[in-house]
Amino acid sequence: MTKQTKAKTCNHCGKRSRKVKYNSCDECRIDGFVSSPNFQWLWWQAERGGYNQLPETFEELVAVLEVKRRANRYSGFKLVNGELTSDYNYEVGHRYPCSKGGALIAENLIVLPWAVNRALGDKHGYGLEHLAKPTKPFKDIKEFRRVFLKRFKSNLVELKKYSINQQLDDFDVSGWNAEMMLAEEMEKLNIKTVKGTEYLVSDKHRIESKFAELCGGLETIERVKDYATQEYNIMEHYKQQEQLMEQHEIREAMATIESGNYEMEEVIATEKEKKTEREQVVEILKRFPDDFKPSTDNEHASNSHTFTRKYYRLIKQKYPDYFYKWVAQAQGALGLSTPNWSNRLVIGHLT
Repeated sequence: MTKQTKAKTCNHCGKRSRKVKYNSCDECRIDGFVSSPNFQWLWWQAERGGYNQLPETFEELVAVLEVKRRANRYSGFKLVNGELTSDYNYEVGHRYPCSKGGALIAENLIVLPWAVNRALGDKHGYGLEHLAKPTKPFKDIKEFRRVFLKRFKSNLVELKKYSINQQLDDFDVSGWNAEMMLAEEMEKLNIKTVKGTEYLVSDKHRIESKFAELCGGLETIERVKDYATQEYNIMEHYKQQEQLMEQHEIREAMATIESGNYEMEEVIATEKEKKTEREQVVEILKRFPDDFKPSTDNEHASNSHTFTRKYYRLIKQKYPDYFYKWVAQAQGALGLSTPNWSNRLVIGHLT
């Protein structure tokens, strides 16, 4: 007599069968979606929000799962020393809180930085009340599975591609920064512009404020992140920078003045030296007879620098003992050190 296997209940679909093994029937074990991380994520949403966290149609479910995949794809996941890490920490958040009745539909979901989602909590969604739906809680995960399989049993094969959470096309190794992610979410939600906070804050916090505005939580993030204090600190920093710049400009101006004074002192000193040299020349020339220094009025001179041979001879004959000595002194006083200059050209320079 063959021993018959007792029928067991599948934990996923609730169907009783002798083919249930490891608490799952063959059909549920094959499709794998009900044991995937995406299914677990759906249960986490339903555990908080109840029935309105379970999409009503297969199209709505796929749209929700695509939002989840988008969060994975652009977080920049990669393996480092065998561990999975990411460059950006994005997660899926509700624009209108699920704790207040916000439905799990693509229009009510947004991929946003983890820090923004945590800062908002459930204090957001102002102006987005139309995204809420009536709901009631699930008793436990078994009830959720039964309702899910009843609603989407015919679509389990199509859901297979969402059962493996680490498909290659689910990840972009480079990842997207917050600004790129913001532009993508605005396009998906068909929102043209967001202003963000009016406080003077860093670029990072300004982008975060725009994410918060998409979720109707701008005032919340301004309060939680204390943007007013950030603006005050930035203004104080600017004031300090302006003071430093003013001090630097004053120091440069003083250095310029001091440099100018130094240059002026050099000019004055040079002029004094030149004046002293001129005075020395004048003193030497005063020793010479008046007719030794011809002028344009002298009847013997053709001009102030050129003399006739007759005048040259007359001066030389008149002062035979001193002529060459006076010429040498005049040449030295005038700085005319060229030895082959004629005596009468030297005398010409004395005028």
